[in-house]
Amino acid sequence: MGIKSDYDDEYRFFKERLHKGSCEWVVKRPNFLKWVTDNPNEPGYLWITGNPGSGKSTLSSFIINNLQDHSSCQHYYFIAADESKKTLAYMLRSIAYQVALSSNLFLSRLIELSDATGIRFGLEKAPAIWERVFEGILFRKSLEHPLFWVIDGLDEAESPDGFLKLLSRIRSGVRVKVLFISRATRDISRDIGDLLPNVLHEKISVTDNADDIRAYVHAVVPRIPLSNADHSREDIAEQIIAKASGSFLWVKLALDRLKGAWYTEEDIQSALNELPAGMEALYGRMMQNISDQPEKMRDTAMRILTWASCSYSALDIKDLEVALHPEFTGFVNLELMAEEICGHFVAIKNGKIALIHETALKFLNHDSTNFTAPIPEHEGHTHAANVCITFLADTVKWHPLFKSAQQKTESKDLIFEQHPFLLYSLTQWAYHVSLASTDNEEFHDNVLRFLEEHCLLWMQGVALTGRLKVLVRSARWLKTYTRRRNHRAAKGPPRSFAASKDELQQWAGDIIRVVGRFGGNMLENPACISSLIVPFCPRNSIIAKTFGLSNWDDLNVRGLSSADWDNCLARLSLGENRIASQLLCKDYYVLTLLPSGGTVNIWWAETFQELRRIEHGEYVMCIAKSRTSDFIATAGLRTTKVWDITNGKEMNILPKQRHHHTKALSFGGKDDELWVAYDDCEIHCFNLDTNEIKSGFLAKDQVSQDFSCARCISFNRDNTKVAIVFRGRPVLLWDIQESLKTYTPPRRFVLPEDRLRSASEGDAWNSPEACLWHTTQPGHLLMLYDDNKIVDWNVIDDEHMVYEHTAARVMTMSEDGSFLLTSDVNGTISIWLAPGYSLMYRMRYDELVTDLAFSPDGARFYDLRGSFCNAWEPDALIRAENIERDDTSSTYETVTSEPALAGDDGSRVPVTALVCDSSDRHYCVGKEDGSVTIHKITNGEKSRKVSNHASSSSVIQLAWSKSDGFLASVDDSGRIIVKRLEPPTPEKDRWAVYPVLDVRMDDDAVVQQVLFGNPEGHLLIVTSSYVCLFSMKKKKRDTGRCSRRKGGRGSTIRKTTEDSSASMDTRSSSTPGKTWSRLLEHQQQPEATTCPHCSQMQNWQGLYSKRFKSGTSGCCLNSRKPRTPLPLNSTHSRATTDETSSCSTYRNC
Repeated sequence: MGIKSDYDDEYRFFKERLHKGSCEWVVKRPNFLKWVTDNPNEPGYLWITGNPGSGKSTLSSFIINNLQDHSSCQHYYFIAADESKKTLAYMLRSIAYQVALSSNLFLSRLIELSDATGIRFGLEKAPAIWERVFEGILFRKSLEHPLFWVIDGLDEAESPDGFLKLLSRIRSGVRVKVLFISRATRDISRDIGDLLPNVLHEKISVTDNADDIRAYVHAVVPRIPLSNADHSREDIAEQIIAKASGSFLWVKLALDRLKGAWYTEEDIQSALNELPAGMEALYGRMMQNISDQPEKMRDTAMRILTWASCSYSALDIKDLEVALHPEFTGFVNLELMAEEICGHFVAIKNGKIALIHETALKFLNHDSTNFTAPIPEHEGHTHAANVCITFLADTVKWHPLFKSAQQKTESKDLIFEQHPFLLYSLTQWAYHVSLASTDNEEFHDNVLRFLEEHCLLWMQGVALTGRLKVLVRSARWLKTYTRRRNHRAAKGPPRSFAASKDELQQWAGDIIRVVGRFGGNMLENPACISSLIVPFCPRNSIIAKTFGLSNWDDLNVRGLSSADWDNCLARLSLGENRIASQLLCKDYYVLTLLPSGGTVNIWWAETFQELRRIEHGEYVMCIAKSRTSDFIATAGLRTTKVWDITNGKEMNILPKQRHHHTKALSFGGKDDELWVAYDDCEIHCFNLDTNEIKSGFLAKDQVSQDFSCARCISFNRDNTKVAIVFRGRPVLLWDIQESLKTYTPPRRFVLPEDRLRSASEGDAWNSPEACLWHTTQPGHLLMLYDDNKIVDWNVIDDEHMVYEHTAARVMTMSEDGSFLLTSDVNGTISIWLAPGYSLMYRMRYDELVTDLAFSPDGARFYDLRGSFCNAWEPDALIRAENIERDDTSSTYETVTSEPALAGDDGSRVPVTALVCDSSDRHYCVGKEDGSVTIHKITNGEKSRKVSNHASSSSVIQLAWSKSDGFLASVDDSGRIIVKRLEPPTPEKDRWAVYPVLDVRMDDDAVVQQVLFGNPEGHLLIVTSSYVCLFSMKKKKRDTGRCSRRKGGRGSTIRKTTEDSSASMDTRSSSTPGKTWSRLLEHQQQPEATTCPHCSQMQNWQGLYSKRFKSGTSGCCLNSRKPRTPLPLNSTHSRATTDETSSCSTYRNC
């Protein structure tokens, strides 16, 4: 689960501060008694609020201790100063881990999930963990006793609203009781009111913990070595209690100060009276105490506070000691010293240093009305970044160490144990850069110098950790820093750092691209980054420019087709002429539907390797994915099936007794139900345990007499509503639960301009083409109209917004609801930022898109274009929300406010045909856009464009004559172009190109091969139904040298000469697409023609040749003479002499 062994340290820490009898008031409160009662009619949520320092965490430890005596209780403490412990994902993993410790059944289910899917819990985001672990496993099991969750410090979580949204999804009947403690912030109060309206609320008042404070003070004060006068201790205790105002934190700090100032009555009164009533004033006095220390102690304390307030997570004392070097050295006991000289701002827990409270962090890093920040945030992070960079720049030390660690597997873990601060520097230096000062040009130059000199060493070190995600996260932090600089530059006077600004942006982009393209290689061999990966980077990339020359001795790659990176990570081929209709992303998988054959291709999202194929066995109209399990559903013409994508197993077959087409599928319940909607508006719910219809209704509006078929149907997330779109009619919204009981008229949506139409004109001529539900706002339906506008209908308030600027033809939304992805009629992709749908990114690519999908984390998207599925990862999807930022700044604004535009430079046009000349000095490529060009083999440089077929046609065949004097190209429309070539000479350095032949086959036959004769006066053309001979001199078909067999599935091809003839049978086999043959020129005897024969491709049973010459009676397929097999390779099966096998052509031989 990715949980540290110290998951309960906070609980044990605060439990030790409990005193007998303290906090018992809470168990007597009526709201607490209602909450703790195992009664389904009582609310399952209790919210306890209190002011900062009021002892909320101590109260949490008491409640946990109380519940653990007789119940199953799990707990978690959010800590704002610790980046890892303030995340919602880590909290969910911790809760699941604790449940697993007490439930063997739940533990076994987690292990099964991990084994089946390979899920890495430590890398999953909170929504995925909630769906897979809690909704998918925990909430499905029958709990013998209720689970009690105590969540402390909700206001310190990075996403309190995200936690509350998850709680709101818990269905009634699930025996989980949740108590969360926090400050009563405005945002949390609002979110609880919206999401958990029935929550019980208990507020810690000054009187509530007065007895607890009194008990604590009376327990501590006697241990202070005062005089024996009892009234003196009593007087001091009462003064502290009077000044506490309900703040346990203040009391603790006051008593700690008093322990060191008890020598005289004046000292005691001074310590008490000088402590101001407000926490801010208290922190100010604590800071003054630090300032009053000797200079060396003061400077050391400020540097320790810098790291305590700016570190990504709580620093280990050993790491801190290295971070302070060489400025401060020679510590005897740094842990004790830090507590002594830092004015009680820090606390040491389990060898890690952290601030005592979130309020201390705000006081130290941010200005307030009465105080100037002692350690301004940006200055603190600038210092931390410089320290990390300097530490990592020690090439003499780290290069041999990384090399030796790679050679010895066991050394990879030891290297970080033996070298404190190394792991922190590798993983967090860019975090500090992201929050560093943007007006410090010297610092900016240091960052660039580090990347230019040590980037590869740093990447190698990160690869040794096995956490390549660190590189991507670091690149995103660098981009955040750059955008902050841009924002400052836009507000201030003109500056001259534009070039360096762009350079840092390039470094960030290159790092992301290297991980995306070569991540697997780096994990396998971290050192390969410098010797093997850099040469494959585009020549204009900053990594290639910086490190390319220094690595030429190792490997030199020439002829890379693209000079720059693009956003396309991979292009997945679905097969020749195979068009997919739908695209899904689920967990670690990408799924594409080929409807005609009912095939679902499943690809690994990380490696883009095809995992398996699911064959439905008939035409499939749509597919859908489950939310918590590993299931998908496919709807065919006669059956609907449910599959497990992890093993391809068929789980359910649901018979379809209706002839109508399925328009929508949706998993319901605990993925034990499947909702099916047909185009005649019949809605059925199937029980997947019995494969029978559980419920259903006919979604027909009784007011309307129109019984046309539905154009689009969409279920909302929890299957409580269904929207139905018709052509030329209003959008109908049905409440499913009400409609299952009795007929309930649907709600109707009509555009305002259509409401004025008369009945004869129709009431909704402009109707949507598609619709989808907002992924995180259940009451919002997005409708895409024929005129490309998008309407956002708030079905709860019956309000709508119209967005006419998107020009969308296809649309989808990210799972967190942040982005809307659209494509227009030209294939241009646009990403819009929700809400408001302002343009954030646009990519022009001239090819029609049929479907779109976001990856679950929203950092990548996929599209379907023709026979390909493309994976894209534009930088615009990098979000700053995962990076610590100043809420008062406009950092987030700058990250998303300027749209990025990416054009199509043609470099991504796929190569569809390839041929080399006889001397292996040049090669020729045909592309999908119809272009044919010659390149040099030595460097890949383009030498000459030879031909231009229509841009809508793909070049499918190329043939280069043996003398290199003729080049033939064929496109998929049957057009054949032959050019005569003259190679470059010393006097003329370009290829000379002359037209010879330009013909188009006059029938539907597909050209499968072209072959030059010897001598090169004729061109042999092989199609799917005949072979013919063209005279290049006459520029026409040579009559009498062509043969076509009419009727049947194949043809007899006959090649004739003056005195001889030969023929071959091209009839397709009984299994189309499984057998191939191809005419080849015989290498040793130019006058002969070779006809390879092979049967099943999976078996490749043999390859035979036969010469066409005077005296032969036919080709190998008709001859009864023994045939000599041509060797293929050692893995092929032994040749057979099956005379009945037939011969066709394999295009891609």
